[in-house]
Amino acid sequence: RASWGQLAGWGVNRVLRDLYGQHRFMADVTRCEGEGAEARRYRWVIWTRADAFWMAPHPSLDLLDEDHVWVPDACDHFVGVTEHHAVVPRRFADLFFSRYTALASLDETFSACGTSAGWEVERLQHGCLAERYLRCFLRRHRIPLARFLPVAALARDSASLDCSQVVTAICPMMPGCSHFLRDNCDGTLAASVVNRLRWGWRWQMVWRREVVMQPPCKLGRNLRECCEASFRMTQDSHFCWGAWDPSYTHGATSLSLERCCDEAYFPRVWPSQ
Repeated sequence: RASWGQLAGWGVNRVLRDLYGQHRFMADVTRCEGEGAEARRYRWVIWTRADAFWMAPHPSLDLLDEDHVWVPDACDHFVGVTEHHAVVPRRFADLFFSRYTALASLDETFSACGTSAGWEVERLQHGCLAERYLRCFLRRHRIPLARFLPVAALARDSASLDCSQVVTAICPMMPGCSHFLRDNCDGTLAASVVNRLRWGWRWQMVWRREVVMQPPCKLGRNLRECCEASFRMTQDSHFCWGAWDPSYTHGATSLSLERCCDEAYFPRVWPSQ
């Protein structure tokens, strides 16, 4: 079992409840598929947060390869992977949604990222442990990851929470709105994608090697060293993208640079990786 010290930051973040919900969700999926000769398996299993505000329809599943787990290209705080939404091929679903039961082996999971459960909790407290845990879980089990541009962001009820008290929120300009977007990073990115879809842009598959990053991924030795430190075994500079850097503002620079590392897409098993 995981010790209470290792899980201390998880309850505040409601991660345990979410992971348990996914565990039960997958049990219902398996039950609905049936057993024996009459069993019919789903092609995809999709998990999404109930508080997500969808500004446009989800991209067609016909565009997504079934050799990857797909997540929105959202703000991956603290070198993690967003856990707000996941499109999971059935071949990976049993393992992907077993993260609740895998909490008993936290150290083994975080060792895939070159750290330990205690080290992660000490630095993140009740921060973005869910994102970190998901990335390290995928690395541990060698589940390939792919991304699509987001068209949804988390919303909050204006009646129960004052938007002005949420530092990262996008507050309505007009009074009387029932909800507001919780994170300016995810909200502005999703809105920019939706606007382009309204202008006539269409979804299409683009290989990662064909994606042009802004700012560009040409920082030479410093970029290479930071990638190696963040994703391999150098614990002291694991968050060199700025998690504890005063200049870190959840801006495009720090978050885009992480995309420049091959390690961010580990394991690269298929060309679409």
